[in-house]
Amino acid sequence: MLRHTAPDFANKLAEELQAFQDDIRAAFFESVAKAMVAPCGDGSWAPWIPFWVETRGMPSLYADGGNRHSHGTFFYGWLTGPLSLIFDEVINPDEPVVDLMLKANQYPMTTDNAALTQPYYLRHDYVHLRRRNVKPFLKAYYNQLTGLVDRETFTFWEHYCHNRPAGVNKTHSAGWFLMQTRWMLYVEDGDCLDMLSMAPRRWFEHGKEISIENMCSYFGKISLKVVSKIKTGKIACEMQFHDPERMPSKLKIRIPHPEGKKSGRSSAGVYDFASETVSFDSCRDRMKWEVLF
Repeated sequence: MLRHTAPDFANKLAEELQAFQDDIRAAFFESVAKAMVAPCGDGSWAPWIPFWVETRGMPSLYADGGNRHSHGTFFYGWLTGPLSLIFDEVINPDEPVVDLMLKANQYPMTTDNAALTQPYYLRHDYVHLRRRNVKPFLKAYYNQLTGLVDRETFTFWEHYCHNRPAGVNKTHSAGWFLMQTRWMLYVEDGDCLDMLSMAPRRWFEHGKEISIENMCSYFGKISLKVVSKIKTGKIACEMQFHDPERMPSKLKIRIPHPEGKKSGRSSAGVYDFASETVSFDSCRDRMKWEVLF
């Protein structure tokens, strides 16, 4: 936007961006080195990386004193903690340190992969998406949804404890629930459209259909139909791009076997057993194929 509105400032800023990111990364890894380690749910240990670089690990450990209880939990600060650096593209989701961050996040920072308060602030959902961790993503998605949605109005509370007046009809939570649902269906990755990477395996049982019409994306409006005929050994797929001038260069779409079988092939594109994904190196405005098991 700045290149169009203030090009001189944009050029000056571009020179500073890499140095700024380098400074953030340096501060982050220094925080990792200084952070105290704590036991995780699997019996191993991981650093509780602070969300302020000036502190020594998670404030809930009281290493630096102060009042560390807020919003019904001692782990509130983790919501805006180091995992946000992955969402902000400062840390790559495949870097080794992310393994430790997720380990500490899953226990004790979360229960069943849902944060202990205001769970829609925590961006481990995006990390699971980028690392193609389907089960942890769905664990967070459904536990957060069932824990916060109001059964009468189908709006979202701010806290599990349903305290009034703060927290009724939290549009922030509703918005992030919708974004998680979008990610479950599709996400843009550079010039590639990545479809159904987080879709539940149950959606592909025999006779079930996934149908999306005129869904908005960075690549224009798109439509998708997936029909499972798995009892006859196939899942039929149809994809349409409604804006030919904006089509992606590549397409990935995950078509898993509902029972977890990994032996399959696609009538078009390349089917990868490990990720259960069909990949296309080029796209047409209309595409049809079948995944055969």
